[in-house]
Amino acid sequence: VAQFLAHTWHPTKGSYSPRSYIAMAEECNGGSMMEEGKGGSMNSESSYSVQSYSVPFDGAPDVELQLPESIYVSSRMVFHAAKAEEYENLTGALLSWMVISPQLLLLAFNYVMQCGFLYYIQREVDTKSCGPGTNPFVRLLALSAFSVSILGEFFETLTMFYWVWNVKTEESHCEVRIANIDGQDEWASGMTKVQKIYFAIFSLIPKACIGVVLLYLGGHYVALSPTNNDLILNCVAIVFIIDFDDILYRTFTPIFIKKVMAELPPIRFRSVMSGLFDVLVVPYIKALFFAVIVIGLELSSHC
Repeated sequence: VAQFLAHTWHPTKGSYSPRSYIAMAEECNGGSMMEEGKGGSMNSESSYSVQSYSVPFDGAPDVELQLPESIYVSSRMVFHAAKAEEYENLTGALLSWMVISPQLLLLAFNYVMQCGFLYYIQREVDTKSCGPGTNPFVRLLALSAFSVSILGEFFETLTMFYWVWNVKTEESHCEVRIANIDGQDEWASGMTKVQKIYFAIFSLIPKACIGVVLLYLGGHYVALSPTNNDLILNCVAIVFIIDFDDILYRTFTPIFIKKVMAELPPIRFRSVMSGLFDVLVVPYIKALFFAVIVIGLELSSHC
């Protein structure tokens, strides 16, 4: 990272810019670069120029907001797949709802399952006593695995929120349109304000609420396990509940919809400060939250 910053950062310009690729390659190889001789061996006395060279870490990192492939997203994206005119006739409306309905039913089923599990876990936590009788090291492993899973859920929700916030706001409904600009797919359409509100009400807010409740109840459910075997089983059970929406998506979503979802491009925008923040600061923020969750659950288990 230090070499990357030293090679590409220009303090006077306040931005990143590429250096000479040949010079960087010569530094990496400890001297001048040689060319391949006619007989297939390396000619040590003649140098050559590189026609095309790629340095992945050169340049400022772009900010990319990629929607996750889950039932929370697919249940909303299918609404934007059709043109507004297709809902005006009976046949078009019927076909559209035949595509939309299974995704909405899967989302509703996911909420029923996760909330049902949370209700059971809440009753179990209320009956458990403080002071776990499990091995401290095994308990630390289980709490760490739980914390990583729930942190991934929170940051996935945060990415979805930023995506909805940054996607273009349309005046009226517009089907999903992807434009190819300079060989790179970009979003050419957006969402109306009403569609963004629906996205928040039916996907973002429930997902965030379930995550918060899972953090509290699921963490205590794992931390207060009476035996080492129960500790491991409870940890796996909570991770299963967290990932249940992904399991539903992979199992029941049609292949065509999964293919379209996988090919949707991220929203990209150039921001030096945001890019550096994501590369240099966010990993430490995640590590801090991870430590706080693990330590907090460990201390709460000794109440």
